Amino acid sequence: MDPFSVVFQEAVPHGILVGISLPDTPLDPPRAVIERLHPKEREVASGIRGYRLVSWVGGRLAAREALDVFQRGDAPLLSDARGAPIGPRGLSVSLSHKRTLAVALVARAELGSVGIDLEELAPARLSIQDRVLTESERKEMQALPPERQWMALLLRFTVKEAIYKALAPGLERYVGFEEAEVTPAVDGTAEVAILVEDAWQRRGVATRLLPALVEAARVRRAPRIWATALGERMPVIRKLAEGVGGSLEVSISAGIAEMTAELPALQRQEAS
Repeated sequence: MDPFSVVFQEAVPHGILVGISLPDTPLDPPRAVIERLHPKEREVASGIRGYRLVSWVGGRLAAREALDVFQRGDAPLLSDARGAPIGPRGLSVSLSHKRTLAVALVARAELGSVGIDLEELAPARLSIQDRVLTESERKEMQALPPERQWMALLLRFTVKEAIYKALAPGLERYVGFEEAEVTPAVDGTAEVAILVEDAWQRRGVATRLLPALVEAARVRRAPRIWATALGERMPVIRKLAEGVGGSLEVSISAGIAEMTAELPALQRQEAS
């Protein structure tokens, strides 16, 4: 595979995914490769060296291929103050890379912001568990046979990194590993619980996040919206009700509030 060439391009459930091969060398990319960047991207690249330049260029080339699908490949892809890519208006862009591969995921912003993370299987680094996992996640991992523990940890780490990339630009703050609990499923999906730190309680996180989740459900025509919260968090449920704009079924048992809203009601509301 030639360096800086397309390894794959796929339409996935969350958008357009593109991979670009990277040379495992800190040498600057050839001039012909740099010329494939937008002029504004070339300005940024001129101040970067080594492996960081190789991965930066690869990420932009991957993004350009994906943006071409949306006929927006002529736009420069620059970064915000936290280093996250700033996609063209109406599109969400996320990048990730390792030594020999850079990937980009691009989706319409109306579906919500996207996040992607790329990690390597080896070597195993079980020492990161105290930094990455919550107490309950750590107990679940440690209950597994030793040969399965690293994969369980790596999956959670990767999902949490992708969550950070998806949420941080909109929230305009760092999203910590302890703010999400991840339960991987055998089919490649995962159940994610977002935990808001005490310092960020009642500061509008739910106000911004929940309506976005509702809109994503509308666009994807999900059959229903379902959520649980501690009974004392009923204000969160009410905020979700405002975002749904329809009738809800709410029940409370053992201090846990459970809410269900069927999507057909949302569709009727849109049609009226």
